[in-house]
Amino acid sequence: MKERHKDIPKRAQFLKGIGACSWFEIIKEKEVYRIIRFAEDGIIECNSLFIIIGEDEFAIDERFEFSYISHCEPTESKKFDT
Repeated sequence: MKERHKDIPKRAQFLKGIGACSWFEIIKEKEVYRIIRFAEDGIIECNSLFIIIGEDEFAIDERFEFSYISHCEPTESKKFDT
């Protein structure tokens, strides 16, 4: 992993890919979530609003990590038990 570019927020998580790697940041905005994907050089690749599908609540302040498949349309995360 390269050093975090200065334009990538501290809360962003690194997701190592086979062809390319990206950083993901998630921000709660009322009833939706904004997910921003950054290239390793700090350039924003995607910036979209998402909703949670299913009955599970997503607690943005609890421990989680982005997982595959995550790109500009679907995005997945793994929740950890605390």
